[in-house]
Amino acid sequence: SDIDLDAKVIHVRRSRLHRPSGVELGETKTPHSLRSVEMPARVAETMQSHKVAQAQERLASTHWTDWDLAFADEGGVPLTRWRLATLFNELTERAGIGQWQPRELRHTAISLMFHADIPREVIADVVGHAPGSTMTAGTYRHPVVPSISGARVAMDAIFDGESKAV
Repeated sequence: SDIDLDAKVIHVRRSRLHRPSGVELGETKTPHSLRSVEMPARVAETMQSHKVAQAQERLASTHWTDWDLAFADEGGVPLTRWRLATLFNELTERAGIGQWQPRELRHTAISLMFHADIPREVIADVVGHAPGSTMTAGTYRHPVVPSISGARVAMDAIFDGESKAV
């Protein structure tokens, strides 16, 4: 119910919580986490296909518990963080890109948005960070293409004899 495929919008309203008794759905981590995010066309198309496949799984299951989730285990129950990590790792291995963890998607998405010159405030809104948060750039932004141009310029100056550095 938090995904509007017609409007191509995901509403972030709940969070998966790990309790000693198991997984629960509850409030988001912060008020800034509550947000609506527009889906790119390819994501909306993929989510539509996934919804159809999940409906078929639900009908075929003898033990489905409806938690109203887009991604769940074989019985409709939320995936634990360990099960999600295992499934995701298997997927990235099959894709030939090595071992990844789900949290790396967030870092990658934020880094790509910065690389595309999307304003920091927009990125913070998309990922649910507070406006002006240093978390967005300080923790999640990584170079997309490693750059050592500053070092190259300094080394060129040294080798060309233009620098007095010893």
